[in-house]
Amino acid sequence: MVEAGSLGPGNNPPHVLITAGAPWKGSLKALLPVAEGNLLDRVLQAARGLGAPVVLVGGPPGYADRVDVWLPDAGGGAENFLQGLTRVRTGSACLFCASDLPFVTSSALRDFLQAAEPEAVLNYGVTPRREFLASYPAARRRFVPLREGAYTGSGVLLLQPEGILAIAETVRRVFASRKNTLRIAWMLGWRFLWGRLTGSLTLAGLEGRASEVTGVSCRAVPAPACLAYDVDDERDYRYALDLLR
Repeated sequence: MVEAGSLGPGNNPPHVLITAGAPWKGSLKALLPVAEGNLLDRVLQAARGLGAPVVLVGGPPGYADRVDVWLPDAGGGAENFLQGLTRVRTGSACLFCASDLPFVTSSALRDFLQAAEPEAVLNYGVTPRREFLASYPAARRRFVPLREGAYTGSGVLLLQPEGILAIAETVRRVFASRKNTLRIAWMLGWRFLWGRLTGSLTLAGLEGRASEVTGVSCRAVPAPACLAYDVDDERDYRYALDLLR
């Protein structure tokens, strides 16, 4: 079992990186009101529950006194992500958490950390379709059919910053394509596309191909459904509000 404080060497605990620069109708998506506060408040509360240092990129300057490191928006998702990684202590692992997860909890983040492989440069959270729809039956989500079943991606990553910063250009390409499954498939090559179309692709095969394309070791890690529900549009937001009442 992996504890939050045991992922780095010695007493070097992982950092939590949150980026909050995505726009929403003239403001920031992370500031959308939910329950008692906003989306960013809920993510910060969950991150703080891990007892780990928190790096926040973007969001109002007033949040600077609520985190260990606050950085202004760098002009885009990839740049915010990469800039935040530069402020993680050398040798520490980093838990990246999206700022638009209305149902995130500290216990869910711990579950993901415990399932991750610390040796991998990139651990990517995935959630089975049946588990996601059991929690959010009316939600819309894209699922990738694999031999083991259909999965959706989550809003969390566990990674080794030095390894990710070494492939910064690949990171930028992935960020630019992350909402377009066809572009992602093109990046991963015809074998992935064929497996995607026929349902013959496996989790292990996906990990292997991602590792080949990026040049770093990648792992798909089970993540609780609440870490896969993000707010992409008005319908996602309204559905989350209904469930949080």
